Amino acid sequence: MPHEARPGPEAAVGYVVGEVRTDAFAFVTTPDMAPPRLEYVCLRGVQEAGAEGAPRAIDILAQVSSLSVNSRLLSPSMSFAEVEAILRRLGASPPVVLGEAKVLGYLDPETRSVRLPRGAAMPGAVVERAPDAMLRAFFGKGVSSGLHIGSLINRPGVEVLMDPNGLRRHMAVIAQTGAGKSYTVGVLLEQLLQLGGTVLVFDPNSDYVLMGRTPEKQPTPFAERVQVYRVPNEQKNRIADAEIGRVEHLSVRFSGLDVDELCDLAGITEKATNIRYAVRTAVERLAGSDYSPEDLRAELEQIAGLSGLPPEGRAEAGFDVERFLGGEAELDREAELPESDDPDDWFGDPAERARQRADAR
Repeated sequence: MPHEARPGPEAAVGYVVGEVRTDAFAFVTTPDMAPPRLEYVCLRGVQEAGAEGAPRAIDILAQVSSLSVNSRLLSPSMSFAEVEAILRRLGASPPVVLGEAKVLGYLDPETRSVRLPRGAAMPGAVVERAPDAMLRAFFGKGVSSGLHIGSLINRPGVEVLMDPNGLRRHMAVIAQTGAGKSYTVGVLLEQLLQLGGTVLVFDPNSDYVLMGRTPEKQPTPFAERVQVYRVPNEQKNRIADAEIGRVEHLSVRFSGLDVDELCDLAGITEKATNIRYAVRTAVERLAGSDYSPEDLRAELEQIAGLSGLPPEGRAEAGFDVERFLGGEAELDREAELPESDDPDDWFGDPAERARQRADAR
């Protein structure tokens, strides 16, 4: 049954009409009282079964999804002359304003968690404009100090706070392109820093390198806690280190790269199995040392020289040249290991490799 206490005129925006579902309802209102789309409304005293089966009254929060206005007198099948005649006689046609609302849920008084109702309101129930206190409790769930991520679009005075303890191992920010995912994550990062948190960000698009600077290029309150590590590069249109603030150049230890990473950097495709095998053999021989690109090149040049050894010499060297060459059949460049001393013959022209990587993207 609908709640017996009727709200004052400042809170009521309409009455529930038609079919009522647990996830949506329709309500009739007037042009003066009609809440705008996306406004928050509530239904008080909706009955549902409690944990022990006993009925209890809950206050349901909903959001207006659409508004429509129609007239019982002015039918779409009428002609222009018929509509004009009615308007001349009556002066106006009383509008019927119908709203649709989507149920968001209710705040369980026992667990303080948001739940979806298991009961539906009755037709004729009063639809109220949701008070700010209800919205704060619903969206903040009792968080008095947390991550301030913004305010409700129709209620600038209702701030939305996230409990930092709710950020567990997995969290995703999902939205369509241009909806503000990166900006939202930036707000969360700033709020976490201001609360004393430590955050590690992998930022391939350089979305957050300027977190230590304001739009006016002044230090932010937490600038001393923002440390940016970036690869040394003179790429065009790259943000300069001086604009970022605290920057340290980060280089990867060459000997720490695995075979696949080395081949990817060199532009060696997966089809070039013999060349990749040679790289793997060279890496295995150098394992345990902090070798440089020059060391790897020297090892590869030594491997290339083994192809001229007689079979007994190959075995003594511990290198299966027949496997390395893939047999005595004629091989194309992608499968053949050149005997040249020029590393470009091994890995291809640098400009060509750069073009292939750009095409692959």
